[in-house]
Amino acid sequence: MSTLGVLIFVFNLSHAQRTLRTNDRVAPLPSEAAKERWQEFFNSRQSENYFFEFDLVHIPRKSESTTYKGFLLGKYFDGNYHTRLILSDEKSNEDFLMIYSNRGEHKVYKFDKEINAPRLLEKSEWTNSFIKELISSPFEVFMPYKSWESFYTGAGRIGQAVYFYTLKSPSEDLPNVRIALSREFNHPVQSEFLKENIAQKTVSLSSVKKVGDYWIMKDVEIKDNISKDKDKMIVVAANLEDILDKKLFTPENLGKAIEQKPVLERID
Repeated sequence: MSTLGVLIFVFNLSHAQRTLRTNDRVAPLPSEAAKERWQEFFNSRQSENYFFEFDLVHIPRKSESTTYKGFLLGKYFDGNYHTRLILSDEKSNEDFLMIYSNRGEHKVYKFDKEINAPRLLEKSEWTNSFIKELISSPFEVFMPYKSWESFYTGAGRIGQAVYFYTLKSPSEDLPNVRIALSREFNHPVQSEFLKENIAQKTVSLSSVKKVGDYWIMKDVEIKDNISKDKDKMIVVAANLEDILDKKLFTPENLGKAIEQKPVLERID
């Protein structure tokens, strides 16, 4: 599972939108309702096949921005979500794969150029940036924390009504996460990555787009709250219909070009 996938998270319209409310006050949820809402989010499923083209714009606070091109593709099979991210610029090409299990048995691989082969990453490496200059990492984009133990912490507003949940990290190598779920759609509006309960990074949803029968997160910002640098991930084209080959989602295929890409619908 990824938020976007990673950061593209795909929502089926038939389950997404809730009844709109006009009261500006966001009432806290009773304990059972909070548990039910989180369980609904936990059980939500992506499109079983998706292929996105995106731009990743790195925006340093004190220098010029740089744009990277990428593909994010996913497939559900053998009881697991498989998400692959390919990111490139004029100098480099990076290739990552996450195998996500609702049981929490996640694996993240990258194509390691030093050994010219795929390599299984240690959990301590999940928060390393995809490319040295970037803010974004497998941890934010692939969203392995969705399966962690969650605690409802209250209600509020971040431009819209939200409910807050804190997810406790099972590993000292990874930060705790605070997620704000939209009251109306029950999807993540914001995710904060915590050190000593202070947000070090923040992922914010900027806009969504309807593609066929699905809403996708079109525009997401990932901000380093210390340096104030940020990455902006913008989906520019998508295909949620074609059935993708399982071979695209094996570690052995990392580092290899995708020879037959599906026809992508451009997104304004």
